Amino acid sequence: LRPALLSQWMHGGHGGGGVLKNMGWAEHLMGRVACYGTVSTVIGRHTRNSSANFASCELRSLRHCRETPSEGKADERHLQESSRDESARRLVGYGVTFGSVGALSKLCEEGRLDEALQAVESMQQQGIRLSTNIVHCLLKACTRKKDLNAIRRLQVLIVGSEVDSAAGLHDHLIRLFASSGSLLEANRVFEKVAKPSVYTWSAIISANTKLGQGERALQLYHKMQQSNVKSNKYIYTAALKACTETADLTQGRLIHGQIVESEFKSDVVIGNTLIDMYAKCGSLEEARKVFDGLPNQNVVSWAAMIAGYAQSGNCRLAIQCLEDMKQHGLKPVDVIFTSILAACSHAGLVDEGCRYFKSMREEHDIIPSIEQYNCMVDLLGRAGHLNEAEDLLQTFQSDIIGWRSLLTACR
Repeated sequence: LRPALLSQWMHGGHGGGGVLKNMGWAEHLMGRVACYGTVSTVIGRHTRNSSANFASCELRSLRHCRETPSEGKADERHLQESSRDESARRLVGYGVTFGSVGALSKLCEEGRLDEALQAVESMQQQGIRLSTNIVHCLLKACTRKKDLNAIRRLQVLIVGSEVDSAAGLHDHLIRLFASSGSLLEANRVFEKVAKPSVYTWSAIISANTKLGQGERALQLYHKMQQSNVKSNKYIYTAALKACTETADLTQGRLIHGQIVESEFKSDVVIGNTLIDMYAKCGSLEEARKVFDGLPNQNVVSWAAMIAGYAQSGNCRLAIQCLEDMKQHGLKPVDVIFTSILAACSHAGLVDEGCRYFKSMREEHDIIPSIEQYNCMVDLLGRAGHLNEAEDLLQTFQSDIIGWRSLLTACR
C-alpha cells in the first residue's frame, strides 16, 4: 500500500485528470479499499479502464461489490472476525489519508471509542500511516473515558509507528495510565523514554505523588536534577506534596532552598504548597514565615494556615487566623469551616463551634456538608451533650463516622 498514490489521484497524477478532487470520490475510493483490500488493487482496476470511463466504471464496480460481496470475501472475513465496522473504517481511512479527523472525532464524541480504535487498527494493519492528529484525537477520547484497556490499545498503535517519537505523546500516556490507576504502566512508559523532557519528568513525578508513592516521586526528582533538567513549578509542587505525604521535613527544606534560588520563589501556588508541607510536618513557625512572605495571600493560603493551626491543636490561633482573613475582605470556604469545627471539637469550645456552624448558612450561604455535621456531632458528644448530638444526627443523612462519634462519646 502506498498512500501517496491517493494524493496523486486527487491532484490528477497518473492520468487521473483530477477526478478525485471531489472529496466524495476520495471517500468512495477508501470504501473500495475496504472491499478489495489495498489501494493498489483499486488503482490496478482503474488502469485497465480509461480516465473518461472512471466514474461510470467505479459506480458499476461499487454496485457490483455491494451486490456480490464474494469478490472481497477474504477481506470481509477479516472484518467479521475482528468485529470491524466497515463504514467507520472507510471514514477513518479518509481521515488518515487526507488529514481530516472529523469522522474519527465524531465516533469519539458519540462515545464509540472502541469502534474508533478498531477502525484505526484496521487501517494501520493495511499499511496506512498513523498521523499525530489521529493519535491526539484518540488521546482526548481516552482521557474522557479513562478506559485502561483502550489506553493499552492506543499505546500498541503508537509504539513503533511514525508518531512514536512525537513530542508529548509519552507524557500523555503517562498521565492517562496514572489517571486510570495503573502507576506500574505509567512508570514503564517513562522508563522507555530515552531522553525525558521537563514535561515528561513532570508527568511521572506528579503521577507517583498522586498515587501515594511519595518516596518514589522524590527519587525521580533527584534523578531529574542529576540529568541537568531544570525544574518547573509543577515539578516543585509535586515534589513538595511528596514531602508532605512522607513527612520528610529535611527534603522539604532542601527543595524550599532550591525554590528560593529559582524564578518561582514568589509563586503563590508553590507558596501555598510550602505552607501545607511545613504545617503537616509539624513546623508551624516555618509555615507562618512562608505565609507572611507571600506577596498576596489568597483563600488557599489562609485555608492552609488555618488547617495547620487546627491540626496542631492551636484552636485559638486557627480562629484568629479566620478572623484576620475576613478582615482582609476574603470570604471563607467550606474547607476552612471543617478545620475550625474540628479544632473547636478537640478544644472543647462548644459555643464557638456552634456559632461558626450557624454562620455558615446565615453569613456565608454555605450549606454544611456531612463532614461538617459529623464535626458538630463529635463536638457535642465530646462535651457530653449526647441528646443534642443524637438529635442532630436525625436531621441529615449521616454516614458511619457520625454514629461512631456518638457511640464513642457514650463511653
